[in-house]
Amino acid sequence: MAMAGAAVLAGELERFQGDHAAAFAAYQAAVRPLIEKRQSQARKFAKTFVPETRLAIEVRNRVMNAMFLPGLRSLFLRRIGAGGMA
Repeated sequence: MAMAGAAVLAGELERFQGDHAAAFAAYQAAVRPLIEKRQSQARKFAKTFVPETRLAIEVRNRVMNAMFLPGLRSLFLRRIGAGGMA
């Protein structure tokens, strides 16, 4: 995301020809919705690793252990878009 953000900022700086205030405003308008979405997803994802109840901890631990079973690991990695890492 950092590299993509840098590319967007560079494009806005070029488009606004030195008007950095306008370029920064356009950059923020372009990337803020994506950043807010990713931050929301990260908070939800983090809750699965830091559960609040004993039952949720047990479920998390069983799911994490199951991911290392043959077949499930590669399925999980494909599901999260990391299939080439299996």
